[in-house]
Amino acid sequence: MAEDPHFDILKRFVKLADLAGLQKFAPPCFAWSRSADGELPLLFEAFRIGFINAEKPDAKKRCLQIVEWMIKSGADPLLRLPQILRDPCRLAWDEKVRIPVEAKGQCLLSLALALLEALDESEKGRYVGTADFVQEVVSIISRMQGQRPKIEVDQTVIERWEAIRNMTATHNVTFATADGPVTAHDIALIAASPVLSAMLQSCMTEGSRKHIQVKDSSAAGVSLFLDLVYASSTCSEVQYKTALEALDLAHRWQVEGVVRVLEEILQGMITDSSFIDIASAATLKSLFGLEKACATFAQNSKAVRRMSQNGELPPALKKLLGHAATASDTSAAKKKRRTF
Repeated sequence: MAEDPHFDILKRFVKLADLAGLQKFAPPCFAWSRSADGELPLLFEAFRIGFINAEKPDAKKRCLQIVEWMIKSGADPLLRLPQILRDPCRLAWDEKVRIPVEAKGQCLLSLALALLEALDESEKGRYVGTADFVQEVVSIISRMQGQRPKIEVDQTVIERWEAIRNMTATHNVTFATADGPVTAHDIALIAASPVLSAMLQSCMTEGSRKHIQVKDSSAAGVSLFLDLVYASSTCSEVQYKTALEALDLAHRWQVEGVVRVLEEILQGMITDSSFIDIASAATLKSLFGLEKACATFAQNSKAVRRMSQNGELPPALKKLLGHAATASDTSAAKKKRRTF
């Protein structure tokens, strides 16, 4: 296989743990599974660099960011290495300690799991940072499995759809929100949502007047929903409560692509203060990826563990976190039920 001319440049950025350089110089649709003959693919190289520098917090953090970005960009953590490689295949802790795990024939996930098993049988306490790094890589792979596929598009495509979105003079559908009207094109809504399509093409009020009541949502929530319908992006600053409103609309109207976008956005918005609202939405709507992100956050949050111990979590979240919710538990407020 001919060597990719970009491979050596990108490998140098990986060795420097320079994510900005990678993002700037990686070509669109770069073949992340390719490598120079006998060398590790770049995803494995990023793991290797992070592994040997994991006791340095800054380097460890940057390598984790690179691993996550590469997977988002198309690098496959389940792609197995060939059996013929040079010998960066044994990963050394230091000159005296070696972990008896071969990289040959492994995918990144199986390699990381094998290393964790080996660490359990070795002097794990001496290398807490390294063990944490490997566990974080496993968590990243687990969290990103099943996420929506992404492709590169020219920036002008996004700008064009944003311009169409902003052509309010041509809008012919009005959403009556809790704090004012928001408008859109019926054709965009019909293409995006089977529920809105049925409403707008019916002889009912929504179809005849193209007027849709959403008094339980703010204008900001509806606007975010529409931004994502048109261009899968937004120029607005997004707060988690606005994202939850948009998620509720996308779920209600069966706009699956927007649900998945918002699910990913909300995974990055989980904090001690937003946990209950986001985890409740994830559980109510059976959003597995968001549920898993909430459960992972809870395991590492002292505040959430304290709320759980004090009986301050709704029963559904106790189940999410592995706690049995009893019928007699009245410490949490009941969730408002809405039917559609």
